Formats: sequence, structure tokens, C-alpha cells
Amino acid sequence: FIIPYLTAVLFTFLFMTLMWYWGKSRDNYAVIDVGWGLVIAGIATVLSLFGMGNEYAKLAVLIPVWIWAIRLSGFLYFTRIRTNHPE
Repeated sequence: FIIPYLTAVLFTFLFMTLMWYWGKSRDNYAVIDVGWGLVIAGIATVLSLFGMGNEYAKLAVLIPVWIWAIRLSGFLYFTRIRTNHPE
């Protein structure tokens, strides 16, 4: 029961740490905003992989979450990072 949640916490910590280092290297921590959508999709994926339940139901949740995450993170990347928009 606790393994999926601990895995999700560890994933979140590691992923957002990488985003922090990326922001530090660019001296613009707006890149962390790009990571939030992706980390939520990653958490949903981790919980889906380790959780119980119908595989089709899991996919019915994961597909829209990933579409949303890619859209949000892509938008933030192209409007905040690629344009060197200040924090």
C-alpha cells in the first residue's frame, strides 16, 4: 500500500531537483513551472503502474492527464523558456 506513494514522492523529489538544477544553470527558475505539469503526469503514471484496478480505467485517466501535462508544459516552455522570459 505504501510503496506506490513512496515511489511517487521519490520520483517527484528527483524530477523537481533536476528542474531546480536546470533553473539554476539558466539563472531563471521559471523552468520549474514547466516541470509541474510533467511531474503530475509522472505521479499519475507511477500510481497507475503500482496500483490495482482495471487497466482500461487506468488508461482512461492517464491519457487525458498526459495530454494536459504536455500541453501545459509545452506552452510554458515555449512562452517562458524559449523566449527567455524573466521569472
